[in-house]
Amino acid sequence: MGKSTSYAKLGLTIFVVIVAAAFALSYFGILGGTSYNVYNQGAGTGGGTQQGPSVQTTSACPTTLQTTFNLTFKNTEDTTADSTISGTAYLFGSKGDFQTMTSSGATKTLNCDETYTLKFISTDGNNGVNAKITGIEQGPGSVLNSDGTVTFTPIGSNYYLKVDGSKHGVLQAKLFDIDNNAYAYAMKGSPTQGAYELTGTTFVTSAANATFSISTTDTEQQVKIYYRVNQTDTRYDDYGYWILIDANSSVFNEVTVKVDGVLLTDQKGSINSYENRNFGSTYEYAYKLDNRVVDTDHELYLDIRALDGVEPGSGDDIVITFQPIGAFKATSSNAIKYAMVTDASTPANVFTSQTYTLNIG
Repeated sequence: MGKSTSYAKLGLTIFVVIVAAAFALSYFGILGGTSYNVYNQGAGTGGGTQQGPSVQTTSACPTTLQTTFNLTFKNTEDTTADSTISGTAYLFGSKGDFQTMTSSGATKTLNCDETYTLKFISTDGNNGVNAKITGIEQGPGSVLNSDGTVTFTPIGSNYYLKVDGSKHGVLQAKLFDIDNNAYAYAMKGSPTQGAYELTGTTFVTSAANATFSISTTDTEQQVKIYYRVNQTDTRYDDYGYWILIDANSSVFNEVTVKVDGVLLTDQKGSINSYENRNFGSTYEYAYKLDNRVVDTDHELYLDIRALDGVEPGSGDDIVITFQPIGAFKATSSNAIKYAMVTDASTPANVFTSQTYTLNIG
């Protein structure tokens, strides 16, 4: 009786050890079964807060060797809700896989354990899409790259990636006439003074329907243009933006330009050949910026001076154009490029130009 009890106890002990060992091997993925690894998904690159399930199922690839990829693109400029962006994304696999998908809760079947790079392209218009990814909120092992793309390796039957970005917004601007210490009027049917105006606006001086007067005796005009997006849950800049100025060099000296008090240097020589086709012959000066443009004002200061002995006329208006840098798919390959315009034989602006005119007379 004693021996049979001992054998029973020994058998029970062996059984418990075997079960415990099997569980441990399964947990660490050695047996290929389902395992549960807890990730701190808010602590990754991008500094987002933890969102969605905190458990990523299966650390090993399923027998199909495929993973269901779940993508969410969050609009971080919307502070009132957890709203998403519907954008076009490209997935570049390290082993040759190439996929196209849309964001906002979309799914795609990817190769398990193949490293992918996620890249968005820009979409024009108010409430369009800025392609640059600015953070990661969910995605075990994912990395935010310096070019605003994300690299990740899907493992298991499902992989969830939630990234931060922004909807594109258009500008509104108002102009302050420093010489007359008053806001300028917008030249239209019913002139308005000091109001924010959308693209295509011509500004006149602080006297309604007058012009900015630059003459041989009064050779200087100083103005400030205050610009921001016209919708609070959007952002204007994507991969930065350019300010382009058309000020006839046979009439005016080089314009002094400052943004938020910082003196800018002309960089027209650094625009690429495609951008030069669209803007090179029209604009004398170009300034590249990377500051964040949302619903708070930036200040563009211009000091405009006529050349000695030259009096500007009615055909010498000053034109200021804001042009964002966006992401687009190359014409002849799957590469994603970044510029003001596409690389087509007839380049198209990635985003619509936002233009304001100073009426000189």
